[in-house]
Amino acid sequence: DRSLTIIVGIYGHNHQNVADTLHQMGGVQLGMKRYSESLETYNQALEIYSSLQGPDHPDVAATLTYMGEAHIKNGDEGAASQLFIRAVQIWDSVGMHGGQQLALTRSETAKEYAIVAGAWGSSAA
Repeated sequence: DRSLTIIVGIYGHNHQNVADTLHQMGGVQLGMKRYSESLETYNQALEIYSSLQGPDHPDVAATLTYMGEAHIKNGDEGAASQLFIRAVQIWDSVGMHGGQQLALTRSETAKEYAIVAGAWGSSAA
């Protein structure tokens, strides 16, 4: 939290470095099994990434994927699937083969969704 305070003090809230720091903090919280807190932190990063880079940027897709992992750990596969689908759509829209990107994540459930990604129009097999 202290590092975030320093970075916000230097750059202001709506800055790439702030979003990156929030994203990293969300990952730490996810690893510590603080899923609800992780979702809140990832959502803050998502808002900044979306405002700076637009809603169809790979950073947005990556954040959605990790949010999906947090939802899975919290027992909400329905919410996770919607986030995974959106992440695949974003990656596909920028030519990054969404199903393949999703398959690279740590989440076994995300990898299962990646297998189905072909049904969403992904070029991944």
